[in-house]
Amino acid sequence: MAIVDDIRKDARTKNVLAQTNTKTVSAPPSSTGLTGDSLTDEIFSVSDFETVKNQVHLEEKNFQLLEALNTIGQITDKQSQSGPIPGTQTVYAGPTVTDTTRTVLFTPNPGEVWQVLDITATRTNITGTSGIYLYFNDLETSQLIQIFYGSSSSSTFMITDDATWDPHPVYISYPCQMQFTAANSTNWDDCQLQINMIRVR
Repeated sequence: MAIVDDIRKDARTKNVLAQTNTKTVSAPPSSTGLTGDSLTDEIFSVSDFETVKNQVHLEEKNFQLLEALNTIGQITDKQSQSGPIPGTQTVYAGPTVTDTTRTVLFTPNPGEVWQVLDITATRTNITGTSGIYLYFNDLETSQLIQIFYGSSSSSTFMITDDATWDPHPVYISYPCQMQFTAANSTNWDDCQLQINMIRVR
């Protein structure tokens, strides 16, 4: 009860917990039939965690609150110490291009780390071999590094199946962003890249 008593005495912790006390730690058992789109809004989400976490200043008077937030993040699996955060995997569709201009594919928000699992290039009306370049661009230093080049004559090109794709885990975090160039635009009408990724921080 000592921890509960400490929280009750700390107004900052009480104020933050008042914003989350209608939420459950995780989803109910599948036997309830509440799965997928039928899940209720009462389940604590990554967005809920970031909403309350981002209100807190790193200062001595908030130490009790920081301990409470750390516990909340761990028990709800919304704060990763290692590995993916449940509920964050997404298939992200990048912009559609019609020429060979180097284009921003994905920029993570500050504080986020994403692991790239798969990347697919989709091209319409392809008539010949066409290449894809991938880059990481550092927004703070303007340094650019090429991380991949591959080519295919298929309308759907699985970049992560290409022999030149380095199979080690690929992570991206702000201030870096992923950019791409679709080469040989005379061989296709438009091109879009999709990323299968999951957040790890």
